[in-house]
Amino acid sequence: MTLNVDEHNDGNSLTNPDYWQARRPEVKNSSIYDFYPAWHDVVADYLPQKEGISCLEIGAVPGRSLMFLAARYGYSCTAVDFLPTVCNIEVAFHARGLPVRVIEADFMTWESEEKFDFVYSCGFVEHFEDYQIVIDKHWQFVRDGGMMMLTVPTLTPVQYLVRLMVYTRSNMKEVLASHNLKIMKLRKLIKAVKRCPGSEILAASYNQGMTFWFSPADLGVRRWTWRLFRYVLRPMEKLVRKTGISSRWFSPEAIVLARKVSQEDKIALSH
Repeated sequence: MTLNVDEHNDGNSLTNPDYWQARRPEVKNSSIYDFYPAWHDVVADYLPQKEGISCLEIGAVPGRSLMFLAARYGYSCTAVDFLPTVCNIEVAFHARGLPVRVIEADFMTWESEEKFDFVYSCGFVEHFEDYQIVIDKHWQFVRDGGMMMLTVPTLTPVQYLVRLMVYTRSNMKEVLASHNLKIMKLRKLIKAVKRCPGSEILAASYNQGMTFWFSPADLGVRRWTWRLFRYVLRPMEKLVRKTGISSRWFSPEAIVLARKVSQEDKIALSH
């Protein structure tokens, strides 16, 4: 199955705005208040905990994790997304008395001289054939001494096998066509980030135990599988969650956090 790709996207995008319009949740105040991102526990010890840190989220809709950073740490947040609904993030932030800058633009063609203390995206880079170009562009916006975080979904063996069982054939084909499976492995993600000049890996791990991000109520999931979810998959999720273990065999997400070593640091290290 081949998706119709917008010709303005660089990096050989595997999706288009229509694809995301159908999948991204609508931005509502209730959906982004009090949201706690699963990746936070992995990187919390490294995040600067002071107000005014400049933060850029790429592919920001619906804006939940960005609001978390603004509310918890007082970060100065910027959201970039090519979906028109990105403007609703500003409305939701302002309803809570939080400032935010919203930019409706295709990240791969967006240009700015500004650098940020923290640049991140969640589930973005795997939707491009040339993921290294996309990661390099993230890195371009990180200031010296700043950090970049990337998260990608993973088709670890258990995640892949469960999808084969519960997804309809057409949905599975669309998933495979819209994702670059090469970068959806922690080892590959680390390797790609290490190619960025001056990168220092601070944290890298699989995450979220054995969570499954879909249910029988979702489009493209076979309805008869509700018994499988209720009696097998959800109990397995709870059991693994109690252990606190994440693994390359069953976890749904990989995370890499890297710091851009400044010229001052390089000089200090050389001495």
